[in-house]
Amino acid sequence: MTVVARALVSTAPQLLQPELNPAYQRLINGLRVVEADFKQRGVERIVYWSTGWISVLGQMFQSGGDLSGIHVDENWHDSSDLPFEFNIDQKLAADLCAVAESAGFPGKCVDYRDFSVDTATILADRFLNPSKIPVTMVACNVYCDSEKTKSLAGELFKVLDARKEKIAIVAVSLLSTSYHTSTINLSDDAIRGDAENAFVADFIRAVSTGDWKGLGETVARDATKIRTDMGLKAVSWLEGTMPAGKFDQPWHVLVTGPLYGASGIVAQL
Repeated sequence: MTVVARALVSTAPQLLQPELNPAYQRLINGLRVVEADFKQRGVERIVYWSTGWISVLGQMFQSGGDLSGIHVDENWHDSSDLPFEFNIDQKLAADLCAVAESAGFPGKCVDYRDFSVDTATILADRFLNPSKIPVTMVACNVYCDSEKTKSLAGELFKVLDARKEKIAIVAVSLLSTSYHTSTINLSDDAIRGDAENAFVADFIRAVSTGDWKGLGETVARDATKIRTDMGLKAVSWLEGTMPAGKFDQPWHVLVTGPLYGASGIVAQL
């Protein structure tokens, strides 16, 4: 079995200033634990699925042969410029796209140098992949609901599981997305909203204990009460990549914390 690791991680430009809030440093420390685990497991490829890369015209896969440049976050312009350089496994991207097509998910490979990679994936790769092993990226299709997202992940898993390389699957997503709507001192950053904090606590309890029924109830209960990141399709994506198509053991939640009011998480599956 070549998929040797899975993780759910959250990143944002606030992590570039860990000295301003201990919560940011804790999130970074969690990311470093995941990076060390990938290294220990001998991970040779990383597949990113990110809510920051939204696909509306079919299912997209990153296959850029020269994917590099300088990125400026669209929300936090005052953050540091983000230089990026990805080592893309073009063959893997093409194979994933072909399988998606055959499974009824029309798709395209994206290959041009100035493609605007999302901030969250750039930062995830910076923290998790300092040695620049080959990666590819899968877009979050807005027209795929949770069940279709899970189904797509299951089809793609067959390709990944047949590869000879050791592969890590990383979902890049927040939990809640109730950002602060006015300027704050980053030292005062905290997850915004009582309902959001209660949701995060219930989410952690469910995944940490393997209470998958409780997780489903938590997501369904709060779906209309709080803003979640793309309806938490990251959970469906990760579940679809499990060998049996469902979670079979508790997650290891390393840390949760605020990212300008939104709730970030770093967890290993």
